[in-house]
Amino acid sequence: MLQRLSTLVIALSWAFAGNAQQVADSGVSAPLPIRDQNPLLRPFYLPAPRSVPGLGLDVGLAVTWSNTVNLPHNRDESLYVDEETREVDWRAKGRLGDWLWAAELPLLWRGAGILDAPISNYHRLLGFNPGYRPYVADNVYRITYEHAGDVPVSVKAGTAVGDVPIEAGRVLYSAPGTELALWLGAKLPVGRVSQATGSGRWDESIWATAGRRFLDRWDIFSQVGLTHLGGPGEFARARSWLGFATLTTTWKWTERLNLLAQADVHTAVTSSDLAFLKPPVVGTFGLRWNPRGSWALAVGVQEDLATNRSPDMAFFFSLNHSAK
Repeated sequence: MLQRLSTLVIALSWAFAGNAQQVADSGVSAPLPIRDQNPLLRPFYLPAPRSVPGLGLDVGLAVTWSNTVNLPHNRDESLYVDEETREVDWRAKGRLGDWLWAAELPLLWRGAGILDAPISNYHRLLGFNPGYRPYVADNVYRITYEHAGDVPVSVKAGTAVGDVPIEAGRVLYSAPGTELALWLGAKLPVGRVSQATGSGRWDESIWATAGRRFLDRWDIFSQVGLTHLGGPGEFARARSWLGFATLTTTWKWTERLNLLAQADVHTAVTSSDLAFLKPPVVGTFGLRWNPRGSWALAVGVQEDLATNRSPDMAFFFSLNHSAK
């Protein structure tokens, strides 16, 4: 599978080689490098959205802090998720001519956490649906999933390295205000299945990204792709293919301060009638501050726009040094 995807990327890259501009920089704003934080789906490869970097090397650090309470069940399935996850990702990406590369090293901690009470108060203050939170005690950890006829799933608490994505791509078109790129990636199985930080198998992905500037102050970024799952991870009924997409809108409030709204969707990893395992719609809202030309600080909050299909809330922070 990886060989077939690699051949496709190379063929398409050469097909568009005449349009690519070796040193053109689009100037399009980068998306927020955050995905669906569902703890049961973390082992599967959902590439973080990545815009085309400038020539040279980009390096960064991202921290995501999420909290989930979800207790659905039906005749055949029973799910109990009461957890908090803190993830630190060291990221690097670069560009040499029209060729691109990216890599990421994730470290995750799962446990009872401390965010239950603040999130309950936040939902109560704004009149949001509290979901399952009134039925569980604060700061308790448990992740279990049972499907009739399958081996029960129990995710251990603790700290573990996640599966490591290695990615390469090619710029198909780049000019001021416009960019188009094609990417290929593989996820190295170094995470732990028992702690849902890895699936125990290689996953491979192919995806396209596009960026466009409108009216000087607005940038639109989009990403769409497919992942081939190399193994079922903790699920006995995992599908072989996973589709995913991202759409990001950036408004340049000032030269150094941008406001962002981002939506992420993907298809279901496993066959299930439980909402938490159905295709989600995840919204992330944040701001990015560029104190200097090559540095960027981003903060944001992620909410489940399709109720009970992803974590109740996730907080995001990143610091990036860019070649642009």
